Amino acid sequence: SLVQRHSALVSVPSLIFLDNPTCPPPELRRVAVGGTFDRLHLGHKKLLTVAALVARDTVVVGIANGKRLLGGKRGSSLIMSFSEREKAVVDFLGFIRPDLHVEVVELADGDGPACSDPHMDGLLVSSETAEASLRINERRQRNGLEPLTVLVIRRNHRSTLASSMIRHQHHGRR
Repeated sequence: SLVQRHSALVSVPSLIFLDNPTCPPPELRRVAVGGTFDRLHLGHKKLLTVAALVARDTVVVGIANGKRLLGGKRGSSLIMSFSEREKAVVDFLGFIRPDLHVEVVELADGDGPACSDPHMDGLLVSSETAEASLRINERRQRNGLEPLTVLVIRRNHRSTLASSMIRHQHHGRR
């Protein structure tokens, strides 16, 4: 399982499921979160809100861009520009927590600064992307860095609202 693989990789528990009431979320200094963030929907807002709540100082938002990461997505030609997605993320986080320092990075390979930033101490993922956290912590270990505490937000079928569906609905209204 993912939890067992994380436990084998690091000497301390580093995978925290945020819906577990016996395990309150830690306060982390610098938290990374990544995604496409196309047409911010409730799933994106939940992810960004939790990042803003657990980060003491900084949230680093990696926004996927380029053919390597976006080319295979359904309706990829309808994805908003990087600058539009960046503005939506920054505006939303500024509304949620104006005192928070927000850094936006363009993700070309999927990992971004989470693999190499020595000051990063947390990574927030959804249950559908939790597997990537293992690869990121393995790369950090190879780079001589401490593993990130990984916070997982579980998604269920009722809360799933894919950006691709929104893209197609929006495109159909034009």
